[in-house]
Amino acid sequence: SSDVCSSDLKQKQKSAYNHMPASQVLHLVGPEVWNSYYKFTVARNPWDAAISMYYWRSGESRPSLSEFIASPDLDPLKKNFSIYTLDGKVAVDKICRFENLKEELTAVYEHLGLPVPLELPRAKGQSRPDKRPYREVYEQSDADAIAKIFADEIQLLSYTF
Repeated sequence: SSDVCSSDLKQKQKSAYNHMPASQVLHLVGPEVWNSYYKFTVARNPWDAAISMYYWRSGESRPSLSEFIASPDLDPLKKNFSIYTLDGKVAVDKICRFENLKEELTAVYEHLGLPVPLELPRAKGQSRPDKRPYREVYEQSDADAIAKIFADEIQLLSYTF
């Protein structure tokens, strides 16, 4: 009956979580729903994202950037590629770049017929005391380590250091 289906859907919705990989979302909602939805994600330049996470996660007694890159604290970023890919292939309709977030999300809103313009909040910006561009923060060895760790994402989105 429709009550059972509605109840099942509510149970499934409770199982979803923030930054859930595409494979798990597909399993959760099923191929019919997955294929009928417009799916988009936001990706960020991995060098910039790693610096941001370094300051956000480390607090005042932070390790060196090299130590952070080698630590499990970087692991959440390592999973980003799986959020919007299935078997290494893009599984979303649009990848919005964080660097152009307002313009990218405006295009998504227009595609979906939602009202624009957007006013986006500023979140977590106060946790990064070093406001220099990421290129000025990295030692070459650390930049190379990020390039290796995030090679798939860097290649897919044509990010450069």
